[in-house]
Amino acid sequence: MAARILTQHLSSMPDVTVARVALGLTVYVDDPLTWAREAAAAVLSSFLARAPEGEVVWYTTSLLSDWQRVGHASAGKLVDGLSQWQLVKPRHLLWARVVDDTGAPSVGFSYREVDSERAGRAGFVQLVLPQQHDAAVLLDLALEIGESWPVLCAVGGHLATWNEYEKPTAFWHIYEWCRRYLGLDAQDPDAASAHVSHGLPGTSWLTFVGDGMADALEVDTSALEKHAWKTDVSVSRLARGILLRAGDAPDLGDRNRLAYPAPYAEVARRLAPYILAEPPEYFGGFAEHRATKRWMHRFLQPSEWT
Repeated sequence: MAARILTQHLSSMPDVTVARVALGLTVYVDDPLTWAREAAAAVLSSFLARAPEGEVVWYTTSLLSDWQRVGHASAGKLVDGLSQWQLVKPRHLLWARVVDDTGAPSVGFSYREVDSERAGRAGFVQLVLPQQHDAAVLLDLALEIGESWPVLCAVGGHLATWNEYEKPTAFWHIYEWCRRYLGLDAQDPDAASAHVSHGLPGTSWLTFVGDGMADALEVDTSALEKHAWKTDVSVSRLARGILLRAGDAPDLGDRNRLAYPAPYAEVARRLAPYILAEPPEYFGGFAEHRATKRWMHRFLQPSEWT
């Protein structure tokens, strides 16, 4: 059965999307200078080659005052703008975005560059594809990144995207969706980037643990590879870390249909010691009910979330 499409618009401005469900991969990066010089540009190029043709129409960076139409700059120029081989340090807090919707995108590339020597946080890249898109494309992107570039960790599957300008409203809707859909991931990468050195910002259909994080948190990746999984979980050893896949395809885990994403739960429980013990509080209903930790640990302590 096809996953249900969830989109929420402002009642006063129906053309403004505040939140939607898509397929997404959120990657928290390691070795920020490598990302600044080449990795971000390479990932953008790979993403644009796989994104639905003609859907990416807007781009902006933290150096621009507004959104620009992609038609004003070729995809090649966007990639070239991120590739800076001559850099000696990252462009601290640079933010580059390429999207189909300047509110809550269903297709998008978002990259935050951080100089870790100036701030105790990580940079990130987030890739978004339409909810009904072939999830194998998301998997291919995750495999490519895990084989090629330094990564702390990554989480991918059904992802709630949200409007930066309507963040509190968006997270009220996301909170309600998460109450129903156990397989839905929600990420606030800017907030989580200050915490990922201490643990995973959740788990999902795809959960990647980079070698650097595995060493820092003492994750026994060999044991994960050898583990006798009881559900449909596969483990892949990649050049830069280990990728766990919970099932053949993403699963929203719709509680109203009595659908329980058992592989998601098994992965979460196996990785429980490495999931953030005190995640940053999300906006909206999460903050109102002090529920972010209970949501992130929903498979570890189900009664606390249900």
